[in-house]
Amino acid sequence: MVQMALRALVIAHWCNFSQDDIQRLENISFNVRQQMRDERGSRRGMTAKNRALLDRLDDQRFADHVQLLPLILLDRALKKPDRRSAPAMVRTALAIEILLISSVRRANLVDLELGKSIRKIGHGKDAFWVIERDGVEVKNEEDLRFKLEGSTVELLELYLRDWRPKLCPHPSPWLFPPTDGTCLDPRTMAHAVGAQSKRVLGMAITPHQFRHISAALWMKDNPEGIFTISQHLGHRDVNTTRRYYAPPQQRQASRHFQEHILRSRETARIRIKRTTRRKCGDGGFDERRDLL
Repeated sequence: MVQMALRALVIAHWCNFSQDDIQRLENISFNVRQQMRDERGSRRGMTAKNRALLDRLDDQRFADHVQLLPLILLDRALKKPDRRSAPAMVRTALAIEILLISSVRRANLVDLELGKSIRKIGHGKDAFWVIERDGVEVKNEEDLRFKLEGSTVELLELYLRDWRPKLCPHPSPWLFPPTDGTCLDPRTMAHAVGAQSKRVLGMAITPHQFRHISAALWMKDNPEGIFTISQHLGHRDVNTTRRYYAPPQQRQASRHFQEHILRSRETARIRIKRTTRRKCGDGGFDERRDLL
């Protein structure tokens, strides 16, 4: 792309293009080079801080608490519902639940609009909730749609019925409105998510890090599932997913491989032991010499 842009600029000079046209081509060439530099920088992958966080998911107790964090926060709010902080705690619980389930970015989380980007479809037992984002609203311009299930829907409907009115008594279209009914500031949401996660987990986790966590938890149990998580995250190129999550995939795949080798070795040991005992009875093998 860089070479094509430069060649187009050279040809323009040869053909005596106007100065305005040459300037436009120079701008295009500059933008292409800048984009390529940015992409080379992005290939470095995840920051050391994020890698350290994902490494902690190997601690099963920590991983379990991360996955249960929305329910833990809800339980704490329900135990003391009259506390001033209880409604905000439930709001944070729902936000973390959506982050874990849909892996949306912070900007696409705080501006969820009832009846539009998050809405209930159908009636009665056949009704279901979805989160939908048009490509123009998403960083990589990919349309996103997530159908909500089970405990996520229960938490969402409980929040809408019992807790959201306490947070915002005014009519508001936003899922997470502050008291005045406007759209919640992303920094306010980030602070709440970080504070509550630190209180429960011992470390503050940002909304974007929950995006990494949800992907890493999937890859931990499905080391071959990189295409699935790539589509879930809305990546246009699976190499983007591979750049960020292939190292955990490699470690998990290596763990599965070693488990297979150890099982295979144990099976071989039992098989050799049986054969050796049988041969020793016939005077064929020395069991002390041949057994591993």
